[in-house]
Amino acid sequence: MKILFINSLYEPNVIGGAETILRSHVNALKARGIEVAVLTLDPGPGLGSDLVDGVRVWRAGLKNSYWPFGAEKPPGWRRGIWHLVDIYNPLMLGAVEEVLGAEKPDLVCTHNLAGWSAAAWSVPHRLGIPIVQVLHDPYLLCPRSNMFSNGAPCVRQCLKCRVMRLFHPHWSNQVSAVVGVSRYVLEKSVQKGYFGKVPIREVINNARDLGAPPLLASAGPKTAPGRVSFGYIGSLMASKGIELLLDSFVRRAPEGWTLLVAGSGKAEYVAQLKERYRHDRVSFIGRVAPEQFFQQVDCTVVPSIWGDTFPGVVFESFFYGVPVLGSRRGGIPEMIGEGANGVLFDPAEPGGLERAMDQVAGEIDSWRRAAPAIREQAAHFFDVAGWTERWISLYRRVLSGRSRG
Repeated sequence: MKILFINSLYEPNVIGGAETILRSHVNALKARGIEVAVLTLDPGPGLGSDLVDGVRVWRAGLKNSYWPFGAEKPPGWRRGIWHLVDIYNPLMLGAVEEVLGAEKPDLVCTHNLAGWSAAAWSVPHRLGIPIVQVLHDPYLLCPRSNMFSNGAPCVRQCLKCRVMRLFHPHWSNQVSAVVGVSRYVLEKSVQKGYFGKVPIREVINNARDLGAPPLLASAGPKTAPGRVSFGYIGSLMASKGIELLLDSFVRRAPEGWTLLVAGSGKAEYVAQLKERYRHDRVSFIGRVAPEQFFQQVDCTVVPSIWGDTFPGVVFESFFYGVPVLGSRRGGIPEMIGEGANGVLFDPAEPGGLERAMDQVAGEIDSWRRAAPAIREQAAHFFDVAGWTERWISLYRRVLSGRSRG
């Protein structure tokens, strides 16, 4: 079995969890003796390749109005052109065809398609190569990949998104199997008419090898008695609810609370956050190693106001025995068992996050004692061997279906 993976980005171009998960998956398959290769986008021109972890990675220059994965936000007209081209970008077909010819895979597994567009399906489909599509976000429903506009989540597809995704449900039937990283993201797509003729539809939650478990029992107290440290780690963007968290904290926080904000975002936006939320117990600490962050916090807050499909920070927090105060949006509730490993709140409910923070703070000693149980309950998120077996089984089923056809 030989598999070619297609994704918008790949190491060292990493901006989110999808790239990290894909790299882990590719390496796990390689360790099992399965031939793998990756095709990804590059800001430079042409098509070239290199090796990452011993895996051949093809990098195709993106042919569109600009490189959308950088720190700066281009003017609106350039973004508009980019999204129009990205409905179906025929300029990227040559790279897909060339790499398919060079690698001759038995199966193509497509992940994030931003930049490649739905056109990435057409070449392997024409060549009779089965395709597995993995859904990490609602890109197929929304050109911005988040169904979030004007500071609020979209209750339904807006007219612009419906027009720009008019033919995508039909094109989606070119794939042989579709996998959602959460039940939420798969059901959302199917409800909108996608993958209607696709025979295999499954949910395979992400898993990651986070290394040797930390020694929770000997870690010592993270804060002084009577104090509680809340933490946020991830991309600093409005859809992730960072403003909701900062507003709630600044409005409510008693003397014993602190908030650590780790992560990065668009430079102008981050500067605005730092200026607007100046507070002696709010610390913006930039990008830090997870182990450094989680050793300092009593509770991780995941306050997403968009339908966050399956944020890895939730199970990463569990790995360190840290409970999660999570938004009741997207795939987050699929990971949190209230009272067992965290607390859920409705981001649309006025004061909901403040009351949830009060609840966690009032039970913080119990949560600290629960650290080993929190990690144990999340063990399946770190079982990369079992996760890999599920994927291999699915790939074999897809290939078996082709052989029977």
